[in-house]
Amino acid sequence: MSAGTRVAALRRRLGDELALAFDAASGVEEPAGTSEGWAAVCTRWDVSPLGEAERAEVRAALRPLRGAPVPELSAVVDAIARAVRVEARKVSTFDATREDEAAHERLLRLIERVPSELITAYRGAVLPRRRGMFDNVMRHHDPAASAAAGGASTSTLRCRTCGAPRLRQDDFQCAFCNGQ
Repeated sequence: MSAGTRVAALRRRLGDELALAFDAASGVEEPAGTSEGWAAVCTRWDVSPLGEAERAEVRAALRPLRGAPVPELSAVVDAIARAVRVEARKVSTFDATREDEAAHERLLRLIERVPSELITAYRGAVLPRRRGMFDNVMRHHDPAASAAAGGASTSTLRCRTCGAPRLRQDDFQCAFCNGQ
């Protein structure tokens, strides 16, 4: 198998594994809670779940609207990145084409930036949005605004091609499949 083919397969694997972990974590209904799907992801990546005391601390500190605890997802994402990085380092680019070498370098850079950017995206999806200092006052005086702000909601932008979560709001090309 050529270096380019292996790099493309690793890039797809990274996107697929991160999408599965992100979906399982954000699919947890209880704030800083767990589910069977999330427990399976943690087991697969050998991540120990937080105890109830730590979950309560996460709830108190971050006040998530839903989803698995951020530290658990962070540990899972680190494990995924580590596994793909190990495989990527095994790819020899000694006699590869320039395009394959460049793709290999892009993959290694992507693996380095994925943990921080994915956790930032997850925090944006499950934590309450910060509002300005006058938001509370304005909501108090505008009944329509306070009614509209009543329900908690979360959303994540995803790639239409591969389904991976978008790492940054200003990315218009998928980091995993290069789709628009």
